[in-house]
Amino acid sequence: MTPNISKLEKLNLSWNYLISKSSDIKYLLWLQESHRIEILIKNKVFSILANNLILEEISKKFDKYDIVDVEDKDKIKALFSKIKLLKVDSANTTLWRIERLEKLWVKKIKGIESVVSNLRKVKTNEEIELIRKSQEINLKAFESVLNKIRLWMTEFEISKFIKIAHLELWATWESFEPIVAFSDWWSCPHHTNSVERKLVKWDQILFDFWCIYNWYCSDMTRVVFTSKPNSEQKQFYDLLKYTNEECMKFWKIGMEYKKLHQKANQILWENSKFFTHNLWHGIGIDIHETPLWMRDLSTKIEENDVFTIEPGLYFPEKFWFRYENIIVVKNGKLINILGEIEDKDYILGL
Repeated sequence: MTPNISKLEKLNLSWNYLISKSSDIKYLLWLQESHRIEILIKNKVFSILANNLILEEISKKFDKYDIVDVEDKDKIKALFSKIKLLKVDSANTTLWRIERLEKLWVKKIKGIESVVSNLRKVKTNEEIELIRKSQEINLKAFESVLNKIRLWMTEFEISKFIKIAHLELWATWESFEPIVAFSDWWSCPHHTNSVERKLVKWDQILFDFWCIYNWYCSDMTRVVFTSKPNSEQKQFYDLLKYTNEECMKFWKIGMEYKKLHQKANQILWENSKFFTHNLWHGIGIDIHETPLWMRDLSTKIEENDVFTIEPGLYFPEKFWFRYENIIVVKNGKLINILGEIEDKDYILGL
């Protein structure tokens, strides 16, 4: 991957700005040790701040920039002192970091929406291919574990199968576990896997699973039936698939993201009150990134946007469903990032 710091330079920012978020640094510099690095823009001059573990590598790759050792206290003090106003990412800067900056004689600190997060919204073709490969691995891993599932297994045991399958396919995972939720434990869309709850006949299983391939995330949700679903179960799961398809047909370049959620509610109609979470989120280096629900409702869809569509229905003390794919905008159309894939009903026959 090509570092994207030149995209930030082209914005020609006129204010002093500190970038600290690890995934933003990774996107800009394409370096593994991104958590050890910050970028300061002061009077339009870029300084890359890093510790000595990675300083040599940065100096070789980015010699046109001011490279600063964070252990050089005099240099750090000179760099931050006399800054009258320093802007930082409000969602990614801790109170501890703000206190440290104030000790470096920064007179005023102001939190703003991440500039880099907005840069990351529209993906390059190279990024899209990495997300596609990640999702391809994700689907293969999921399907490979289905024949290993047996009655009386726990949610935790089955989630372990998925993680092992990801590793065998040269992917990794981090931050949170794949979700494996048996029937009556689905009241929370982001369920925590149980080490006690055991799979029994007639259960249905919600899988929300993801992995990382070469730093880029995948995300998919499917419902698996232990035996043939009854007519009501099939009706509601098919409704979610239909909602997913119709939303893809409905959306157009330049349309606001909130219109998609409104369309989903129209399709679900009287069942929309059981749809308790947002329909979409951006995806890339982070599992959830711009465009994000609430913050980016009025953001408009653009060519090469990549995001999920994941309608869900959660009927208390009865059953719950969610159906999720990754969507990419190509040639003005919304398409599944995996292309034309078979839309299966997964029935284990246990």
